[in-house]
Amino acid sequence: MKISHTQIEDLACPKRFKFKRVLRLEERLSAYLLCGDSIHKGMEALNIGGDPIKGYSDFMALGKTKAGFTGCEWPNKARWDARESLKTWSEYAPKALRDYRSYWAGKMPKPMSDNDGNLCVEKLWEIDIRDGHGIWVKIDLITDDGVVVDYKTAGSANNVKDIEALHISQQTMIYAWAFWKKFGEPPAGARYDFFVLTKTPTYQRTPDFKIDMDEILRINDDIEQYIQEVNWRHAEDNWPRRRSECFNYGRACPFMAACMPERENLW
Repeated sequence: MKISHTQIEDLACPKRFKFKRVLRLEERLSAYLLCGDSIHKGMEALNIGGDPIKGYSDFMALGKTKAGFTGCEWPNKARWDARESLKTWSEYAPKALRDYRSYWAGKMPKPMSDNDGNLCVEKLWEIDIRDGHGIWVKIDLITDDGVVVDYKTAGSANNVKDIEALHISQQTMIYAWAFWKKFGEPPAGARYDFFVLTKTPTYQRTPDFKIDMDEILRINDDIEQYIQEVNWRHAEDNWPRRRSECFNYGRACPFMAACMPERENLW
Protein backbone atom coordinates (compact mmCIF):
# COMPACT_ATOMS: atom_id res chain seq x y z
CA MET A 1 0.00 0.00 0.00
CA LYS A 2 1.26 3.45 -0.91
CA ILE A 3 0.08 6.59 0.84
CA SER A 4 0.70 10.23 -0.05
CA HIS A 5 1.51 13.19 2.17
CA THR A 6 -1.96 14.64 1.58
CA GLN A 7 -3.53 11.34 2.62
CA ILE A 8 -1.59 11.52 5.88
CA GLU A 9 -2.94 15.04 6.39
CA ASP A 10 -6.48 13.79 5.71
CA LEU A 11 -6.10 11.28 8.52
CA ALA A 12 -6.24 14.22 10.94
CA CYS A 13 -9.96 13.49 10.70
CA PRO A 14 -10.47 9.74 10.02
CA LYS A 15 -14.08 10.28 8.96
CA ARG A 16 -12.97 12.74 6.30
CA PHE A 17 -10.39 10.22 5.11
CA LYS A 18 -13.18 7.68 4.60
CA PHE A 19 -15.38 10.10 2.64
CA LYS A 20 -12.53 11.34 0.46
CA ARG A 21 -10.19 8.38 0.05
CA VAL A 22 -12.37 5.29 0.54
CA LEU A 23 -15.89 6.26 -0.58
CA ARG A 24 -14.47 8.90 -2.94
CA LEU A 25 -17.36 11.30 -2.45
CA GLU A 26 -17.32 14.40 -4.62
CA GLU A 27 -15.44 17.17 -2.87
CA ARG A 28 -16.58 20.76 -3.02
CA LEU A 29 -14.14 22.63 -5.24
CA SER A 30 -12.19 25.47 -3.71
CA ALA A 31 -11.46 28.67 -5.56
CA TYR A 32 -8.55 29.25 -3.19
CA LEU A 33 -6.92 26.02 -4.36
CA LEU A 34 -7.59 26.89 -7.98
CA CYS A 35 -5.90 30.26 -7.57
CA GLY A 36 -2.88 28.67 -5.90
CA ASP A 37 -2.64 25.80 -8.39
CA SER A 38 -2.81 28.11 -11.39
CA ILE A 39 0.05 30.24 -10.08
CA HIS A 40 1.92 27.05 -9.21
CA LYS A 41 1.68 25.81 -12.79
CA GLY A 42 3.14 29.06 -14.07
CA MET A 43 6.08 28.78 -11.68
CA GLU A 44 6.60 25.16 -12.70
CA ALA A 45 6.82 26.16 -16.37
CA LEU A 46 9.37 28.86 -15.56
CA ASN A 47 11.57 26.35 -13.71
CA ILE A 48 11.94 24.19 -16.82
CA GLY A 49 12.69 27.14 -19.08
CA GLY A 50 9.16 27.68 -20.34
CA ASP A 51 6.69 30.55 -20.35
CA PRO A 52 4.91 30.94 -16.99
CA ILE A 53 1.95 32.68 -18.65
CA LYS A 54 1.42 29.71 -20.98
CA GLY A 55 1.75 27.26 -18.08
CA TYR A 56 -0.94 29.17 -16.23
CA SER A 57 -3.19 29.45 -19.30
CA ASP A 58 -2.91 25.73 -20.11
CA PHE A 59 -3.97 24.88 -16.57
CA MET A 60 -6.91 27.28 -16.64
CA ALA A 61 -8.11 25.72 -19.90
CA LEU A 62 -8.64 22.30 -18.34
CA GLY A 63 -12.39 22.85 -17.94
CA LYS A 64 -12.72 23.07 -14.15
CA THR A 65 -12.38 26.82 -13.97
CA LYS A 66 -15.98 28.00 -13.65
CA ALA A 67 -16.91 25.36 -11.09
CA GLY A 68 -13.77 26.07 -9.11
CA PHE A 69 -14.53 29.77 -8.83
CA THR A 70 -18.01 29.28 -7.38
CA GLY A 71 -17.99 30.99 -4.00
CA CYS A 72 -14.57 32.54 -4.58
CA GLU A 73 -13.25 34.91 -1.94
CA TRP A 74 -10.37 37.32 -2.34
CA PRO A 75 -7.96 37.77 0.60
CA ASN A 76 -10.02 40.72 1.82
CA LYS A 77 -12.93 38.27 2.28
CA ALA A 78 -15.19 40.23 -0.06
CA ARG A 79 -17.60 37.84 -1.77
CA TRP A 80 -17.43 37.90 -5.55
CA ASP A 81 -19.80 36.88 -8.25
CA ALA A 82 -18.31 33.70 -9.74
CA ARG A 83 -18.19 35.10 -13.28
CA GLU A 84 -16.69 38.41 -12.18
CA SER A 85 -14.11 36.70 -9.93
CA LEU A 86 -12.95 34.54 -12.83
CA LYS A 87 -12.56 37.61 -15.05
CA THR A 88 -10.60 39.45 -12.36
CA TRP A 89 -8.33 36.48 -11.67
CA SER A 90 -7.72 35.92 -15.39
CA GLU A 91 -6.45 39.49 -15.60
CA TYR A 92 -4.52 39.43 -12.32
CA ALA A 93 -2.64 36.12 -12.60
CA PRO A 94 -0.75 36.80 -15.88
CA LYS A 95 0.40 40.17 -14.53
CA ALA A 96 1.55 38.55 -11.31
CA LEU A 97 3.46 35.85 -13.19
CA ARG A 98 5.12 38.44 -15.43
CA ASP A 99 6.27 40.22 -12.28
CA TYR A 100 7.52 36.91 -10.89
CA ARG A 101 9.49 36.22 -14.09
CA SER A 102 11.08 39.66 -13.89
CA TYR A 103 11.83 39.17 -10.20
CA TRP A 104 13.86 36.03 -10.92
CA ALA A 105 15.52 37.24 -14.12
CA GLY A 106 19.12 36.08 -14.11
CA LYS A 107 18.95 34.45 -10.66
CA MET A 108 16.45 31.65 -11.09
CA PRO A 109 17.53 28.57 -9.11
CA LYS A 110 18.65 25.72 -11.35
CA PRO A 111 16.84 22.39 -10.93
CA MET A 112 18.80 19.30 -10.05
CA SER A 113 18.70 16.29 -12.38
CA ASP A 114 17.87 12.81 -11.12
CA ASN A 115 19.83 9.65 -11.93
CA ASP A 116 18.02 9.35 -15.27
CA GLY A 117 18.81 12.93 -16.25
CA ASN A 118 15.30 14.27 -15.64
CA LEU A 119 14.89 17.68 -14.02
CA CYS A 120 13.62 17.55 -10.43
CA VAL A 121 10.63 19.81 -11.06
CA GLU A 122 7.24 18.49 -9.93
CA LYS A 123 8.83 15.08 -9.43
CA LEU A 124 6.51 12.30 -8.32
CA TRP A 125 8.41 9.57 -6.51
CA GLU A 126 7.24 6.23 -5.21
CA ILE A 127 9.31 5.53 -2.11
CA ASP A 128 9.25 1.99 -0.66
CA ILE A 129 9.70 1.21 3.01
CA ARG A 130 9.17 -2.55 3.17
CA ASP A 131 6.66 -5.26 2.20
CA GLY A 132 5.06 -3.05 -0.43
CA HIS A 133 4.41 -0.22 2.01
CA GLY A 134 5.59 3.25 1.17
CA ILE A 135 4.61 6.74 0.18
CA TRP A 136 4.05 8.87 -2.90
CA VAL A 137 5.93 12.16 -2.72
CA LYS A 138 5.66 15.04 -5.18
CA ILE A 139 8.19 17.82 -4.67
CA ASP A 140 7.85 21.17 -6.43
CA LEU A 141 11.57 21.78 -7.01
CA ILE A 142 14.98 20.49 -5.94
CA THR A 143 17.80 22.85 -6.76
CA ASP A 144 21.18 21.79 -8.10
CA ASP A 145 22.69 22.42 -4.66
CA GLY A 146 20.23 20.00 -3.04
CA VAL A 147 17.69 22.36 -1.53
CA VAL A 148 14.06 21.21 -1.40
CA VAL A 149 11.81 24.11 -2.46
CA ASP A 150 8.06 24.19 -1.92
CA TYR A 151 5.83 26.91 -3.33
CA LYS A 152 3.22 28.45 -1.05
CA THR A 153 0.48 30.97 -1.81
CA ALA A 154 -0.86 33.27 0.88
CA GLY A 155 -3.03 36.34 1.30
CA SER A 156 -0.45 38.14 3.41
CA ALA A 157 3.25 38.02 4.21
CA ASN A 158 4.46 35.28 6.55
CA ASN A 159 6.22 36.13 9.77
CA VAL A 160 9.26 34.40 11.25
CA LYS A 161 7.13 32.19 13.50
CA ASP A 162 5.05 30.93 10.54
CA ILE A 163 8.17 30.08 8.58
CA GLU A 164 9.81 28.28 11.50
CA ALA A 165 6.67 26.16 11.89
CA LEU A 166 6.86 25.16 8.23
CA HIS A 167 10.52 24.26 8.53
CA ILE A 168 9.75 21.68 11.20
CA SER A 169 6.46 20.51 9.70
CA GLN A 170 5.65 16.93 8.84
CA GLN A 171 5.63 17.80 5.15
CA THR A 172 9.16 19.18 5.30
CA MET A 173 10.39 16.10 7.10
CA ILE A 174 8.75 13.76 4.58
CA TYR A 175 10.23 15.68 1.65
CA ALA A 176 13.68 15.59 3.22
CA TRP A 177 13.28 11.90 3.96
CA ALA A 178 12.30 11.21 0.32
CA PHE A 179 15.36 13.12 -0.92
CA TRP A 180 17.57 11.08 1.39
CA LYS A 181 16.00 7.77 0.26
CA LYS A 182 16.46 8.64 -3.42
CA PHE A 183 19.97 10.06 -3.34
CA GLY A 184 21.51 8.48 -0.26
CA GLU A 185 22.68 11.71 1.29
CA PRO A 186 21.13 14.32 3.56
CA PRO A 187 19.50 17.27 1.78
CA ALA A 188 21.11 20.68 2.07
CA GLY A 189 17.89 22.03 3.53
CA ALA A 190 14.36 23.22 2.87
CA ARG A 191 13.20 26.52 1.49
CA TYR A 192 9.86 28.10 0.62
CA ASP A 193 8.92 30.54 -2.09
CA PHE A 194 5.88 32.47 -0.90
CA PHE A 195 3.71 34.00 -3.58
CA VAL A 196 1.67 36.54 -1.63
CA LEU A 197 -1.69 37.05 -3.34
CA THR A 198 -2.60 40.66 -2.75
CA LYS A 199 -3.48 43.40 -5.21
CA THR A 200 0.26 43.96 -5.61
CA PRO A 201 1.95 40.54 -5.57
CA THR A 202 5.05 40.17 -3.42
CA TYR A 203 7.51 37.33 -2.93
CA GLN A 204 9.23 35.84 0.06
CA ARG A 205 12.10 33.40 -0.10
CA THR A 206 13.05 31.77 3.15
CA PRO A 207 16.67 30.94 3.98
CA ASP A 208 18.02 27.40 3.73
CA PHE A 209 17.13 25.36 6.77
CA LYS A 210 19.34 22.57 8.11
CA ILE A 211 17.20 19.50 8.67
CA ASP A 212 17.69 17.22 11.67
CA MET A 213 18.67 13.77 10.37
CA ASP A 214 17.29 12.09 13.49
CA GLU A 215 13.86 13.44 12.56
CA ILE A 216 14.23 12.18 9.00
CA LEU A 217 15.11 8.67 10.16
CA ARG A 218 11.93 8.52 12.27
CA ILE A 219 9.73 9.12 9.23
CA ASN A 220 9.93 5.45 8.15
CA ASP A 221 8.21 4.30 11.35
CA ASP A 222 5.67 7.10 11.18
CA ILE A 223 4.58 6.19 7.66
CA GLU A 224 4.19 2.53 8.57
CA GLN A 225 1.98 3.54 11.49
CA TYR A 226 -0.22 5.66 9.22
CA ILE A 227 -0.62 2.80 6.75
CA GLN A 228 -1.48 0.35 9.52
CA GLU A 229 -4.08 2.79 10.85
CA VAL A 230 -5.71 3.07 7.43
CA ASN A 231 -5.77 -0.71 6.98
CA TRP A 232 -7.26 -1.22 10.44
CA ARG A 233 -9.96 1.41 10.04
CA HIS A 234 -10.86 0.10 6.60
CA ALA A 235 -11.21 -3.49 7.86
CA GLU A 236 -13.18 -2.53 10.98
CA ASP A 237 -15.15 0.30 9.32
CA ASN A 238 -14.24 2.38 12.35
CA TRP A 239 -13.87 6.01 11.26
CA PRO A 240 -14.43 8.37 14.18
CA ARG A 241 -14.98 12.05 13.48
CA ARG A 242 -12.70 14.56 15.16
CA ARG A 243 -14.72 17.70 15.70
CA SER A 244 -11.64 19.91 15.87
CA GLU A 245 -11.02 19.23 12.18
CA CYS A 246 -14.52 20.20 10.99
CA PHE A 247 -13.51 23.76 10.15
CA ASN A 248 -10.51 25.10 8.32
CA TYR A 249 -9.88 28.82 8.86
CA GLY A 250 -13.60 29.42 9.24
CA ARG A 251 -14.64 27.37 6.20
CA ALA A 252 -16.62 24.19 6.68
CA CYS A 253 -15.07 20.85 5.76
CA PRO A 254 -16.05 19.92 2.17
CA PHE A 255 -17.66 16.74 3.52
CA MET A 256 -19.68 18.46 6.23
CA ALA A 257 -23.00 17.60 4.59
CA ALA A 258 -22.17 13.88 4.40
CA CYS A 259 -20.81 13.78 7.94
CA MET A 260 -23.45 15.92 9.67
CA PRO A 261 -26.52 16.32 7.42
CA GLU A 262 -28.35 18.18 10.19
CA ARG A 263 -25.79 21.02 9.86
CA GLU A 264 -25.78 21.24 6.08
CA ASN A 265 -26.76 24.91 6.28
CA LEU A 266 -23.17 25.63 7.36
CA TRP A 267 -22.17 25.41 3.72
